[in-house]
Amino acid sequence: MFSRRVRWSLSLRGWLTLLVCCVGLSAVVLFGVHSFLAITHPVESNTLVVEGWIPDPVFNDVVAEVKLRGYQHVLTTGGPINWDVAASSGGTYAGYGATRLKESGVAPNIVVAVPCKSRDWERTFQAGLAVHDYITTNHLSSRGLNVITVGAHARRTRLLYERALQGKIPVGIIALQPDGYDPKHWWRTSTGIREVISETAAYIYCRLVPRAFTEP
Repeated sequence: MFSRRVRWSLSLRGWLTLLVCCVGLSAVVLFGVHSFLAITHPVESNTLVVEGWIPDPVFNDVVAEVKLRGYQHVLTTGGPINWDVAASSGGTYAGYGATRLKESGVAPNIVVAVPCKSRDWERTFQAGLAVHDYITTNHLSSRGLNVITVGAHARRTRLLYERALQGKIPVGIIALQPDGYDPKHWWRTSTGIREVISETAAYIYCRLVPRAFTEP
């Protein structure tokens, strides 16, 4: 009717140790996840790729980057948009970004809009494929390229561009400061929380399902 079994359980010291580990892990995630995602690691390059969706206030930072490194080619990317103001730029983030850069002082002869077709499926990967096609079709001599983006989107951007370019060209990444929240205290605003959580989930997905972002 009855049986006796030995059961292992944590002691008070064990529970305290587990609690300390959980608190420590939470602190590491809280204070370290944004800097992990918002990586800046440029490579030696004469080509800069600008994600055309970045907010208007940071375009001056892009101009400063162009002048600092003396890029010979500046490619803007992005898919379709339906803003009235963007219609004169071809109706894409790529065209809009190119227009903004020229208006901000970048030499028009080095700026090229490289739009991609999709705005629904993985836009960053699609943009990377469009850049790959442009470089290949135009026999662009590029010893490497740097992609400039904003905040926590950076690490996933570099990963997807590396896959889109199939390892043929070294890919660097430059993360500009986000305009809607303080990166050091991202958890204090809903914008920061949404950005970090969504980018963390998206990056993990890209790592766990690589085949989804390796085939053109």
